[in-house]
Amino acid sequence: MSNIELKVGQRVKALQKYGSKSLSGRLGTAIYVASDAYPEALVEFDDHIGGHDGNIRPIGKDGHCWYMPATNEYLEIIHEGANLKPLEWFNKVFTSWEEE
Repeated sequence: MSNIELKVGQRVKALQKYGSKSLSGRLGTAIYVASDAYPEALVEFDDHIGGHDGNIRPIGKDGHCWYMPATNEYLEIIHEGANLKPLEWFNKVFTSWEEE
C-alpha cells in the first residue's frame, strides 16, 4: 500500500469497500485532501452512496461524500482535474469548488 499524490479536483475511482460502504468502481472527485501524516481524502461521488456532506467539513453534496484513505489500495486517480484555490471558511482553510 502506497500513498498517492492526490490533489483537490482530481477525479478518482474507488477500488474497494471502505468502512460500511461498498464503493468499488464508483467514480468521484477529491474535494478535500488531508496534509497530515495520515493520507485521507474526502471524495464526493457522482452517485448517492448513502454517505454524508463531509460532516465536520460540510463542503460536499449530502449523501454523496465519504472519507477514504489516499492510498493506491483504495483510490485510483483517473483524471487530473481543475486548478482549485483555498476558500477561508469560519476562520479555517478548506478547499472549495471555486476555480482560479
